[in-house]
Amino acid sequence: MIIPAEIPILMYHRVTNTDNKPSTVAVDRFRAQMQYLARHKFYTLTCSQLAEYISKGHLLPAKPVLITFDDGYRNNYEHAFPILQEFNFTATIFLVGNHIGKFNSWETNPSIPRYPLMNRSEIMEMAQTGIEFGSHSMSHKPLNQLSLTEAKKEIVQSKQFLEDLLGKEITSFSYPYNGYTPTIKEFVQESGYTVACTAGSGPRPLVQSRINDLFELRRIIIPYSCRLLEYKLRVSGFYLFFKDLGDKKRWFKKS
Repeated sequence: MIIPAEIPILMYHRVTNTDNKPSTVAVDRFRAQMQYLARHKFYTLTCSQLAEYISKGHLLPAKPVLITFDDGYRNNYEHAFPILQEFNFTATIFLVGNHIGKFNSWETNPSIPRYPLMNRSEIMEMAQTGIEFGSHSMSHKPLNQLSLTEAKKEIVQSKQFLEDLLGKEITSFSYPYNGYTPTIKEFVQESGYTVACTAGSGPRPLVQSRINDLFELRRIIIPYSCRLLEYKLRVSGFYLFFKDLGDKKRWFKKS
């Protein structure tokens, strides 16, 4: 049996040494991860670049990988950005429209610290180097828990807000809290986006030039605990296949 390699779409949040929360990656560890990608000649794409390759039927570069960040934390600018530049990598960062230049005040868990988010000048500096910015909604509410009217407003208004901020079209979206439904996916597509990312759910996303759903791109979460050996597995192109296989085996044992 031949298992076709997938395109790894990596999901980060914060890059900092100030805490050890699951959604944080230490600076040295992030650099080691990027160094591994560089040494093994991975080719970074933004989400919109991937969508363009797929929609136009173009052959993808050898060993493609997508590096994505949710929320737009300032430590992405302070720590991740210089490392990405060092290795000439690009990435996609999903911003929360109402919180730019503020804090992650959507967090209700008191154990999660309040982190500053990037401001406009930091965003513009990164955008000028080729970093892509996408939408993570206006307020970071789970869209599947809102009325359809409110959900669509979050999708449409955040696109317009970021386009006004950056002066360029915004075509990538990330579902806050992974809260999406078939209807919400349709809203994203109808609103002019070309691609949307989940947080680990959905079908295995890409097998080279074949794609299941550009509006349900399944990402590989990179947690604080991810050491380099595990990271190599996650970016190998087979991680989701074996993860799903293991999940199915556990389900059958329970049933």
